[in-house]
Amino acid sequence: MKKMCLATLLAMSVTALNAAPYTLDTANSAVKFSVSHLKLTQVDGTFKEIAGKIDYEGDKLQILEGSVAIKSIDTANEKRDAHLNAPDMFDSAKHPSINFKMTKFEAGKIYGDLTIKTTTKPIVLDAKVNATGNNLGIEATTKIKRSDFGITWDSVFKDNAVGDEVTINLNLKATKA
Repeated sequence: MKKMCLATLLAMSVTALNAAPYTLDTANSAVKFSVSHLKLTQVDGTFKEIAGKIDYEGDKLQILEGSVAIKSIDTANEKRDAHLNAPDMFDSAKHPSINFKMTKFEAGKIYGDLTIKTTTKPIVLDAKVNATGNNLGIEATTKIKRSDFGITWDSVFKDNAVGDEVTINLNLKATKA
């Protein structure tokens, strides 16, 4: 039994070591979000500064880690972007990034931990991964509740102005390093 466990651990270690690292093509990748505004329409946004680590081998994601710089948020409204960086929202001065670390990839789902401010929660993204030659594409989407991560707006409008449910879309392109 011990030999079998050791052999399994060794095989898993070799697989991880053989994973192929990919370099994130930030010019052709995007991390976007959408949230309801006044319960009438959607406001879309993106993060202009993204970074990530991707390893892919044997038709399977081995590693997917990423971060976005909150100061790079762009909703096409400078006043709103400034408020999103303010202490009562993301507080980018104290918490400069949002981070994600994959824990498992299985059956078209990316499981991982999302950290916003000081809160880390597990999330699941529906994903489509395409590999062609040295190029890798990842399209993934999920929905989160911003209030679960302490992103609340203390105003007379409360949550009527901005919905609690946020849709996150990843469109990532990477090239084998």
